[in-house]
Amino acid sequence: MVQIEITPSVVRFHATPWGRHANEGAVEWPPSPWRFLRALVATWHLKAKAEVPERLVRQLVDALAADLPRFELPPATLGHTRHYVPVIEGKKCEQTKVFDAFVLFTGTLKIAWDASLSPDELRALALLCDRLAYFGRAESIVEVRVRDHATRFNCNASPLPPDQPVPLEHELVRVLCPMTPTEYAAWKAAQTPPNQPLPKKRSKISAAVPKLPAELFDALRADTGELQHA
Repeated sequence: MVQIEITPSVVRFHATPWGRHANEGAVEWPPSPWRFLRALVATWHLKAKAEVPERLVRQLVDALAADLPRFELPPATLGHTRHYVPVIEGKKCEQTKVFDAFVLFTGTLKIAWDASLSPDELRALALLCDRLAYFGRAESIVEVRVRDHATRFNCNASPLPPDQPVPLEHELVRVLCPMTPTEYAAWKAAQTPPNQPLPKKRSKISAAVPKLPAELFDALRADTGELQHA
């Protein structure tokens, strides 16, 4: 088992769920597996390229994406602040209400994968976690550490198997998860149209077909706008 601990340096966790607007006041909790893997890739790109080869990061991402994690969530409270921002257009001045939503927690958030990593992959994960400065929005400063698999772990949030009802006294929360490498390859192949002959007459203006990321690693490091456009 691979286990990490996320400890906030500030007590507020800011993260907008996928598909929601930042001003809706929604917060992603628990943090999505997609968000964590994307944070690892971003940390490698900015802070560890010289020490960790890309091949090793790809292997690490594939290994963690192959298994949906479980969580030990600390007690937390949802909160927000409201700010009235002036919007000036010429001589006209109006105020726009902006929500800053967050989850307030002071304990340690634990995430665990039933994955088996090689010694090199485990060292790479430890290095990336050590250099991961924030998780979620930039103001959500954290400390992230890899823990021994024997560390105590009390799961209180886990993936719901397909076609199973939500257990009593539980809440269903939808979060963005990566496909497994095999699932992504199959999905990408299904999205790629077969080769077709070019028409005899072509218009002068043609829309460029967006290219899908070759692998899951490439999707994780793609710009959010590119993913939404694709």
